[in-house]
Amino acid sequence: MVYNGKPSTGCYLCRRRKIKCDETRPGCRNCEIYGKECPGYRPAIVFQDDSSNNNSSVSQTRKWKSLTRDRRFSEALSPSTCHGSDDYALVPKPRWLAEASMEDRALCYFFDQYTIPETPTGAPGVLESIPPLYVLCRENQVAGHPESCLRWAVEAAALSSFAHEASDHSLALKAREKYGMALYSLKTTLEESVEKVQDGTLAAILLLVLFEDINGERTTLQSSHTAGLELFAQLHKHRRLDGKYSRCLFNFAYTQLQIQILGLGGRPRFDLQSLIELFDSSDPLQSLMGTVTKLSQLILNAPSLLTSPPPDSPVLSTEELFHYIAYARSLDTELSHWCRNVPEQWLPRIVYSTTGESIITYASISTGSLWNFYRSARIILQGVIDNISVKLEMLGESAPVPIDEDLAMTDDTSPATITTATTSTTESTPYDIVQNMIVDICRSIPFTLGDVDSSGNPITNTNTNTMHYDIDQNGKGGSRLRAIEGYELLWPFWHILTCHFSTAKQQRQAKAALARLDAELGIKLASKLMAYAD
Repeated sequence: MVYNGKPSTGCYLCRRRKIKCDETRPGCRNCEIYGKECPGYRPAIVFQDDSSNNNSSVSQTRKWKSLTRDRRFSEALSPSTCHGSDDYALVPKPRWLAEASMEDRALCYFFDQYTIPETPTGAPGVLESIPPLYVLCRENQVAGHPESCLRWAVEAAALSSFAHEASDHSLALKAREKYGMALYSLKTTLEESVEKVQDGTLAAILLLVLFEDINGERTTLQSSHTAGLELFAQLHKHRRLDGKYSRCLFNFAYTQLQIQILGLGGRPRFDLQSLIELFDSSDPLQSLMGTVTKLSQLILNAPSLLTSPPPDSPVLSTEELFHYIAYARSLDTELSHWCRNVPEQWLPRIVYSTTGESIITYASISTGSLWNFYRSARIILQGVIDNISVKLEMLGESAPVPIDEDLAMTDDTSPATITTATTSTTESTPYDIVQNMIVDICRSIPFTLGDVDSSGNPITNTNTNTMHYDIDQNGKGGSRLRAIEGYELLWPFWHILTCHFSTAKQQRQAKAALARLDAELGIKLASKLMAYAD
């Protein structure tokens, strides 16, 4: 059987309209937005080539490399998997797929690879509101409303990401045209009253950031769209994150903004305290975001605390240094307490590979990205604490001896043991804690890059050299690594490359992982990070 692409599992109406269906049961949200009753879904199927297909169709299918890459449905719904069920049948490839333009295919690819809904375990989704917002802007255009910058931003990012998959330079040129249209439209939109800025406009800003990073086009490592991210944060101060699409967009914008501050030394032009007031400390994700924002405040208030401070940083007194180290350690305590209060489904698992290597897995790759965000924050924070200690020693003072309340990982003979938090009263240096964080990021690489499943078993495909996939507990095929998941791995690896506590071996692991993210997912920022670290 020749597999010619991922079959549409969307509802009948979304497939007829040729748009991405969110597959919500019993009826999808896109139909609700469209003002129609969702007609439901057809039984799952597996596609094979129609013998009547001509050579040009075969050539076009071969050109679309991602069709052969995405094997999730052919694996999950093959006859051997379905055990002869009458609900599944082999049918000819549908005409709409063969006749779809490369632009339409690029949109399908982009929505599949760069948007992820919230997981059943409650782990946050990523840019999941982009598809329905795109549908809205297209529908508004049909109704005669002005064109939205979101449309051009989505299509620019989609064509750019798909150009790598299709090895089609013409798509990259079209993407560049759409990017220019999005920039012009965004500029016009932002000339209006700030309070009138819509979620679609804010989403466009995020997609322009993504476009820039897919193509590795940051002049420096600071994003050229940082001002847009700051506008995003300022607006959400007033919206309180209660809009239909606001939370999802804000989470992504927040992460990018913190990268600019903590990872790259950016200085936002608004008060971070306004962000902290948005967060609900009882929510595990918002609690982490609140603590990380306090860390950003600390660094902005005293940039000389960084390992590589700006040249014009003021000299701090001994009293100020004691104050800052006490506060920094209180933030580290908050972070260590966060570990012990996350939902059980989010906890990392220590398992063993087939070679006996101890590795860390999670309920989902998105959950692993959340933990790596936490670990990156602690790496930066411990670097601050270490730098303060060095400054105190230079002044003839000794830093207070800390008590370690770090999360201790416990091994067990079970291959799926969930780690638990314990409290240690032993002294722990910044080097010890940073090494724990780096080791755990590195031990997560086999899972987060899709080489093993949650039990540590290798995910291999003897027929191709493409990315790996597995089948989830419901029997549905699922990609082991979507592009947006790879994108979220960039900065944790960057911190390993730039941390003076990391070993040469750990830096090699980080570089190898970044190289894969560029080669396999087409995220050019990965190579740029490696170049800056050298």
